[in-house]
Amino acid sequence: MCGILGIVGRPRPEALDAIELLRHRGPDGEGRWSGERAGLAMRRLAIIDLETGDQPVANERGDVVAIVNGELYNYRELRAELEARGHVFRGVGDVEVVPHLYEEYGERFVEHLRGMFAIALWDESNARLLLARDRFGIKPLYLADVSDGLAFSSELAPLLALGASSEPDLEAIADYLVLGYVPGTQTGVLGARKLAPGALLVHEDGRTREEQWWRPEPREHPLEETLAEAVRLHLRSDVPLAVLLSGGLDSSLIASLAAHELDLPLRTFTVGFSDAAYDEREPAREIARAIGSQHEELMVETDVAEDLPAIAAQLEQPLADPAAIPLWYLCRAVASEVKVALAGDGGDEVFGGYSRYAWDPVAARLGALGPLARLLPERGGRKNVVRRASKLLKHASKPEASRYLSWFALMDGDARAHVFERLFVDAPGDLTKLGRLQWVDLESFVTDNLMLKADKLSMAHSLELRVPLLDHHVVEAGLALPDSEKVRGVRTKVAIRRIVERRLGRSIARRPKQGFDPPVERWLQTDLRELAGDALASLDGLVDRRLAERATPAQTYALTMLSLWRTGLESRARELVRH
Repeated sequence: MCGILGIVGRPRPEALDAIELLRHRGPDGEGRWSGERAGLAMRRLAIIDLETGDQPVANERGDVVAIVNGELYNYRELRAELEARGHVFRGVGDVEVVPHLYEEYGERFVEHLRGMFAIALWDESNARLLLARDRFGIKPLYLADVSDGLAFSSELAPLLALGASSEPDLEAIADYLVLGYVPGTQTGVLGARKLAPGALLVHEDGRTREEQWWRPEPREHPLEETLAEAVRLHLRSDVPLAVLLSGGLDSSLIASLAAHELDLPLRTFTVGFSDAAYDEREPAREIARAIGSQHEELMVETDVAEDLPAIAAQLEQPLADPAAIPLWYLCRAVASEVKVALAGDGGDEVFGGYSRYAWDPVAARLGALGPLARLLPERGGRKNVVRRASKLLKHASKPEASRYLSWFALMDGDARAHVFERLFVDAPGDLTKLGRLQWVDLESFVTDNLMLKADKLSMAHSLELRVPLLDHHVVEAGLALPDSEKVRGVRTKVAIRRIVERRLGRSIARRPKQGFDPPVERWLQTDLRELAGDALASLDGLVDRRLAERATPAQTYALTMLSLWRTGLESRARELVRH
């Protein structure tokens, strides 16, 4: 794991000094390679091959050079294949397979990788740059055209330091105000964009082309065996690791599978918060006892008003998901104990864990009854029967993309429904209606929300988060399950609950879904009241004042995070210009 930076074109030697802005991603070392037409740099968080695993890495002749952010979990198998073909390695780590794979397979080398990664490869003999991002965008890769040439980085800050514009992208902000995150290749600023998940960029002869090398598709694999294999691969590490245990289905299953693979007791961590409203220690203890893990509880004190600006700045993109707050504290606490942690992200999207997967087909069948929603007020808590009925009918008459967006949109999303319309059009034709919803979430919400905050907030504390449920074989298996093995009535994750029940017992398997959501509404009235008030006032000129005045708590939080992002971005840009 590391932070990477590179420039192709006319790179000044000092331009690579911007790698210092990624020191938090890699406190264990630095590596650089410079040529007349390209420069590569990286900061290393040493996880695999501690002694000889430095980057950049090269082939035997030294004319194919690569840097990688992430982990290539099938590197042992790939090394064996490459050595059998005569390739010679200087170390025993994972990243070194990349230049040799490129020699064997050319641009298609990336198809042989199983892991999370952002890769930059420079072919000196052909003056060719290849950039590749993993299938689900677990690791980020930002791009910008600057005076030195085409620049790329694990984070936005180095690109801003190299001259990329920090002017807000109003289209991206409009999408954010509906979705709560910035979708697609947008970043929130006009001067930089992201390489899409599962995409390959090739730059040579002054021209750039991009293509999609992978998209999610259903493919049958034996489910439990595939899950076990994914967890086994994700346990490969030369430093201590642990599982983040919440007591929910996904982290419980990962912990159970991991404990079975290890000779020594698995280490599990749960973070306890002084605010008991989102303390998950008791259910986690039950799981830890069941699997015999070496379980530790880390108590943290929260100072949300003090820390929220830092969280917004570290995210580098506007993000309205309140789960970022506890994740920040969790990563900070766990990073003091281990360098690597496995987490359960992706399980809801892969195996059908959201209630909207059950209710969206119902809404589709009730299309003609949509106008009756006006007769039912949408009031009360999330589980209020009248509120649920009103919401169901309100969505019923909408087209597929608008209807699905309405389940979680922060504001009226019909004007931004084109974001999802494109995804529904691109979905593989052999998916069921439920599979199409999963596919859209994997292509948008997982990448642009879950993985954004997982990467940025863990790496802020030099912690590597691994997500075995987003192994592409696991995802293929999940998409290929019959709908009845995902959602049955209002029961979700049917197949996963069966596996958990067999391994951990019925009470754990039947545990309802628990969100990782802090008490934002209460905070906005107490701890965050002053901060939110100042933030909303600062949005004049960017957001209609009337929107702020009538905002719901969720919308107020979204606007607060937008303001903190904008303020932090402007402050960071001024600081970078001075330096």
